[in-house]
Amino acid sequence: MIVDILLDIFFPRHCLGCGKEGQYICKDCELYLMEIEPPFPRGEASRAISLWEYNGLIKEAIHRIKFNGEYAIVKDLINLSFQSRLSLLLPDLLLETSEITFVPMTKKAEKKRGFNQAEIIAKELGRWLNKPVIKLLDKVKETEDQAKLDRDGRLKNLKDCFQARRGNSNSDLPLLLVDDVYTTGATMQECGRALKKSGYKKIICFTLARTV
Repeated sequence: MIVDILLDIFFPRHCLGCGKEGQYICKDCELYLMEIEPPFPRGEASRAISLWEYNGLIKEAIHRIKFNGEYAIVKDLINLSFQSRLSLLLPDLLLETSEITFVPMTKKAEKKRGFNQAEIIAKELGRWLNKPVIKLLDKVKETEDQAKLDRDGRLKNLKDCFQARRGNSNSDLPLLLVDDVYTTGATMQECGRALKKSGYKKIICFTLARTV
């Protein structure tokens, strides 16, 4: 796209690891990324797919996306994943999922940040998979910072804070639910619970990274 070309000219990308111009994670630094184990069942999801361990360059990349608004990094990460790890999972995702949704933020939180990183990841993923990205959930109450809580605390903190916007029109096909990082799974579990109440029977969770 012309916009991408202009951005590369005026705001060139530099590797988060070595500083080399070209990509946010260059081919040399890519070798140091830790790929995560294969898909695993967890909570309300039939499967949970994560690509990398949440440390090193991946942690730095996600922090920049989330807190600095450098969401152009998302495109590089999804592109990288399709060239490596995600290419092994691609057939399942293409054949099984009907549509893609994402973990929402409250209106107040999203207005303050200016964007929802989970939505940006979902849209880039949808572009690659040629699947529709639809906002199916709303976060209807403010919550404490999840990072300060243990798993039980996170579950209590998020209880009943997500609501589905509509019911499921095709319960036979899985839905792909997207977020940036899978930690305890509390967020995905509560989102999954709300989606299942609305009729979605099969949910596959996708995150760029997972803590181990």
